[in-house]
Amino acid sequence: MICRSRFFALGFFLGTLIFVFGLASSGNAASESIPRRIVSLAPSVTETVFALGFGNRLVGVTSHCDYPAEAKRLPKIGDFMSPSLEVIAAKQPDLVIGVTGATDPARAREIERLGIKITLVSVSSVSEILSSFKRIAALLGDPDAGATLVEKITAQFDRVKKRVAPAPRRLTLLAVGRRPLVAVG
Repeated sequence: MICRSRFFALGFFLGTLIFVFGLASSGNAASESIPRRIVSLAPSVTETVFALGFGNRLVGVTSHCDYPAEAKRLPKIGDFMSPSLEVIAAKQPDLVIGVTGATDPARAREIERLGIKITLVSVSSVSEILSSFKRIAALLGDPDAGATLVEKITAQFDRVKKRVAPAPRRLTLLAVGRRPLVAVG
């Protein structure tokens, strides 16, 4: 009887060790899959990554990425319309994030062929922009950061809507670039 209980205790002990080490190694695998080195292919992506609190993970941004101020100091990977594949590969990113419609699909395929994970987010509408915050946050391992940012921006939208509701509607042109002239919509 004593032998059986010792055998059982030893088996239980070994089983527990295997389970604990299994959890520890699966935790490492999960944390290794969270991107630590990110390249942004668009100013909006760079701003989003910073707004989510992950600016320290950016290892490359486009020459147009100038906000927040910290983005100006990050290594440049070229123009967002024609990023340098060599520079991107040299940064050894875990993830490259671009924008559907702005990131050249042929470049995206070339980045993939280099064995680099690339994700494109859609930003054609306010709802897509808000969804992109959540998607990027989830990719970076913190879905709550995306939800928090969406709540914050939605609250800001609601405050502005409430403030301007009594005002008469006006036709508006929103210029986002001067040289060349670039207008929204």
